[in-house]
Amino acid sequence: MNKFQILYIDDSKEDRELLRTIIGTIATDIEIVEQADGETGLMYLQNEEIPTPDVVLLDLNMPGMHGIDVLKAIRDDELLKSLPVIVFTVSTASNHITEAFRAGANAVINKPLDLSEYKQVFIDTFHFWRNISRLPSS
Repeated sequence: MNKFQILYIDDSKEDRELLRTIIGTIATDIEIVEQADGETGLMYLQNEEIPTPDVVLLDLNMPGMHGIDVLKAIRDDELLKSLPVIVFTVSTASNHITEAFRAGANAVINKPLDLSEYKQVFIDTFHFWRNISRLPSS
C-alpha cells in the first residue's frame, strides 16, 4: 500500500515540525511534504514530475502568497481542482472561514492550542480523508 501523502503549506517552521512529530507517533503510512510558503507550495503541486499528494493542508496567513490565493490557483488548475484542500488556521473569524469555503476549501480547521487536542485533530482529520472520504477522479 502506498503512503498517504500530505502536502503541508505553512510559513511556521514550528507548526510544520509539530505536525511531523505528531504524524510520526500516530502513523507510519503517512508522508509529510512541507513547503514554507504559498508560492513554493503551488510550484510543487504544478510539477508534473512529482506525484500529486492525497491532500493539502494549507495555512491562510502567510507572507507573500496568501493561502486563499493558493487555494484559488489550485481550484483554477484543471489537473488539481479536485484535490482535497484543508485550510488549517489560527483564525476563527467567520469572514476568513467563509472566504476559505468560497475559494474552494473542503474543510476549515482551527489550529488547537493544546498539544493533545492538536494530536486528536490530526488523528480524526486524516482518518476521514484517508479511510472514509471518496473523491471524484481527476
